[in-house]
Amino acid sequence: TFFGYKQGRIASSQSYDLLHWELTGHELSIAESSYYQRRRDPSVTWDENTQQYYCVMTVRLPGPKLHQQGAIALASSRDLRHWTDHGVVVQDLQSDEPECPQLFRIGQHWYITASIYVR
Repeated sequence: TFFGYKQGRIASSQSYDLLHWELTGHELSIAESSYYQRRRDPSVTWDENTQQYYCVMTVRLPGPKLHQQGAIALASSRDLRHWTDHGVVVQDLQSDEPECPQLFRIGQHWYITASIYVR
C-alpha cells in the first residue's frame, strides 16, 4: 500500500498476510518533488496495455492562497521502485486539495475521480 508521508514523500508498506505490515523503506517510495508543497492520498493502478503502474495523488502547489492551490499529479513506474514524475494532470487553483483521487480505465478511456471542495 502507498501513503503520504513527511516532507512530501509517498511511502509504502507491505504485508504477507494482510495482518502484519512493515514499511518498505526508500526503495519503494516516490521521492519528493520540490515544486509541490505537499503530496498525499496516492492511488496506484496497473495498466496492462503499457505494462506500467500509474500513481495519482493529491498535491498542494506553492502559492499565496492556501485553500486555492489544490491539484492532482501523476507518476509512473514499471517496477514500483523507479518512478517518473509527470507533474500536475488536473489543476483548478480555485479549490482546496482534492481528496482521494482514483485513476481507472473503462474501455479505451482513462478517468480520474476525486472529491473536490471549493470554499
